[in-house]
Amino acid sequence: MSQIQIPNNHVDCPNLIGGEWVKGSGDKIEVLSPYNGSVIGSFHCPNKSEIEMALNAANIAYDTWSKTPLKERTQIMFRFREILLRDISKIANTVSLESGKTIAESHAGIMKGIEVLEYAL
Repeated sequence: MSQIQIPNNHVDCPNLIGGEWVKGSGDKIEVLSPYNGSVIGSFHCPNKSEIEMALNAANIAYDTWSKTPLKERTQIMFRFREILLRDISKIANTVSLESGKTIAESHAGIMKGIEVLEYAL
C-alpha cells in the first residue's frame, strides 16, 4: 500500500443534483486533513430550495431506475463494480484523507463494499 497523497490544490466539492454539479448557497465548510490539519477542500452547504431540488431529482431518478429492466440495472452495477476496482487506489486515498484511516483500512473497506455489491447482484 502507498502513502497518503495530500492534494496540492484545494478541492471544491459541489453537490450533484439531477446530473449537474451545483454549488450550495449556504455556509462554506472547510475540509481539513486529519493527517496535518491543512485545508484540503471545501463545500458550501445547500439551502432549503437546493435540498428540495435534490429530493425531487432523487425521486425522479428512483422512478426511472425502478422502471429499468433488471438486466440493464445489473449491467450498470457491474460497470460500477469495475470502476471501483479500477480506481480503488484513488478512492482509498480519498477515504483516508477524509477519515484519517490508513490506506490499508480504506482499501479493505472498499473491498468489503464490493463484496456486498457482488452478493447483491
